[in-house]
Amino acid sequence: MKKKSILNESVLLDKLPEDIVQDIVQNRTSLGNNPAIPDIFDTPYLLKACQHRFNAIKDRLKEFGTIDADGNTVEEVLSSLLLKCRKLEEPIRNELERICFNYVIDILGVPEDSVKLTMELTDYIDISGDAIILDPIDGDDEFDDIEQARSIRSEIMKRRMLDAICFGIGIEEAENIDNEVLEQINELNPELPEIYSQIMALNDYVLFTKSDLEMTDEDSMQLGTVEVGLANEDEKATIHSQGVAFPILLCETIRGFFELFISHGLPSDLELAKTVLGKSDFLKAEPWDMRLGPHMWSMMGRALNDTLFDELPYLFKKVSSLDTDKFNFLMKELLAGTKKGKKIMAHLCRKAKDDKEYERFVDKMDKMNANKGIITDDYIHPDEL
Repeated sequence: MKKKSILNESVLLDKLPEDIVQDIVQNRTSLGNNPAIPDIFDTPYLLKACQHRFNAIKDRLKEFGTIDADGNTVEEVLSSLLLKCRKLEEPIRNELERICFNYVIDILGVPEDSVKLTMELTDYIDISGDAIILDPIDGDDEFDDIEQARSIRSEIMKRRMLDAICFGIGIEEAENIDNEVLEQINELNPELPEIYSQIMALNDYVLFTKSDLEMTDEDSMQLGTVEVGLANEDEKATIHSQGVAFPILLCETIRGFFELFISHGLPSDLELAKTVLGKSDFLKAEPWDMRLGPHMWSMMGRALNDTLFDELPYLFKKVSSLDTDKFNFLMKELLAGTKKGKKIMAHLCRKAKDDKEYERFVDKMDKMNANKGIITDDYIHPDEL
């Protein structure tokens, strides 16, 4: 059955808006002249990435068909859909939050007691959390020497690239919601699955075409956000995600987990780690992360072969822990789609799979030791492992 139309194709732009092109050419993006970006193409790589993403978004919108949108702009159609979605979700928000929680925990294979996870479907996105900042923190940092300052700058650039990829993973999952999840949502309200697809496609399009996405403290224009707190000796890691609709909440929650996984790549010195986070994780970077991240993740994903989703936490721990030179080398090869990039990633994927199996083995042994009654002698049958 043909999907219900939401937009007249004639209103869609044929090419990237010129302001987007100029921002890319002049390095006014969240990635700028990041050393992890390939520089071997005639066309700037980020421009190629944006063009690819923009065309994919338009193709997805066209799948919904053609209608008379009553002269409304794309932004107005999106606003109307969000309002309709809010009304449909409001009486079942608790159930939707529970579906999101169970799905994310399941696909990532994360023990429920390892992270304090809270998620909210809400009308208003609260950005007052300590870990949420609008602009990069521009403090008077005092470094030991020039070499340390350069090293921290490299770490910031690495983190910026990883942040964009984390957003890309979240967006992909939100745009391609698992069929079992859609069935659960359909049982709650059969109108919602289609509205979710429309909202995500329209929001992606607006990211490229809205003339003014300038954020302020009074108007951050956020549809979702996530705040991640790293674990310490006294407390476990925390993730607090918010979204005005289910797919946005799903995106932010998954992004939060991957931000937690890449925290292994932060400097071991706490103050230096705070410096990196303060200059890399900020709201004004997110529109560009959302434009570029899906393509970056797509290129990275091509080299994963048969890697399972619940092995990605181990993979991202390894990738983020690479020193900046090795990280930049790997990302350049991956984004350029070279054989060398795929070969290196295949090696890291095997190591990630081994790490996952080893952790499962250790967890199994810990559980057995905690319950001595299940061990009858010194021999453990292979099936027990």
